[in-house]
Parts: sequence; structure tokens; C-alpha cells
Amino acid sequence: MTSLLCVPLRARTGPVRGVLSLLRTGGRRAFSLAEAGAVDRLARHLGRALHP
Repeated sequence: MTSLLCVPLRARTGPVRGVLSLLRTGGRRAFSLAEAGAVDRLARHLGRALHP
């Protein structure tokens, strides 16, 4: 494994509902801060969608 990025899935408040995990394997570079920021924004949207 080259790089692992894990971001919690949660609504605006409350407990963590899950985790979004991305793996980058092989000879690739590590996740950049821009990629981590994009995944964080995606995780926030997913967390809101999972909120009952």
C-alpha cells in the first residue's frame, strides 16, 4: 500500500456513522492535501445523506 486516506462520515452533529476509506497502491504518490480536502467535502455530503 502506498497511501491510505480515511475520513469519518457524520452529520453536522452527532456520532460517526461510518468511514470513507481510500487506498492508493503500487508506485503511485501519496494523496495530496487537495485530494484529502475533496474527499473530506464528499464525506460531509455523504454523512448528511445518511442522517435519518
